[in-house]
Amino acid sequence: MKLKLFLLFILLAGFCLNSFAQVAEFSQSKVTEISEAESFARWDFEISSTRYEVLSSGRAKKISAKNTVTKFNLPLGKNETVYSNVFFAQHKTDLILLYEANMGGEGLGYIAAFDSSSMNLKWKAVINGFNVGKGLLENQFAYLTAIGFVAKINLLTGKYVWKHDNLYRRFNENGAFNIFETPELEKSNVIFTEKTHDNIVNIIVANKTSGRIIRTILDGK
Repeated sequence: MKLKLFLLFILLAGFCLNSFAQVAEFSQSKVTEISEAESFARWDFEISSTRYEVLSSGRAKKISAKNTVTKFNLPLGKNETVYSNVFFAQHKTDLILLYEANMGGEGLGYIAAFDSSSMNLKWKAVINGFNVGKGLLENQFAYLTAIGFVAKINLLTGKYVWKHDNLYRRFNENGAFNIFETPELEKSNVIFTEKTHDNIVNIIVANKTSGRIIRTILDGK
């Protein structure tokens, strides 16, 4: 009997550890303006003594602690350049990059996963909108934002679990959902918040699993 109770305790303890959510924010890289001949700007960041450099052209390099250089390229469309923020996160053995691209004044976002050792591209996904915000990681998923866009993506496959990409058009009369803050989690829901310069608060609350929008709050009401 004691052995059965002990085994049951071990099973329950393992379940609790496995079900504990691992949540982390993307980090934001530092941007440096460089000459136009070189590539307009450079984004720099570091993970565990390994440095990374990303140019506006999408050319990038990984520089190890022993100064070994591995070159790679960020996925971009024709005539697109990296623009605005570059966010980064480490997920298992992958480097996840979240960034905005620009082509002739029109912007959109990308999220891409690279093998941290070889820097080979594993997958990429398009984010339908500019104003790409800092994402939030939870276990093997990430919650993403851009203008009028909120979504949940699987970091193992690069496939969207769900997404809403017409929010700015839907709430255009209120001028809502232009720039989101970092998503927040509350039990079974994810909260997407926009705080405007006029101290107006706009919020979307969605179910984490299904993506169903549970409620929308405009101007804090």
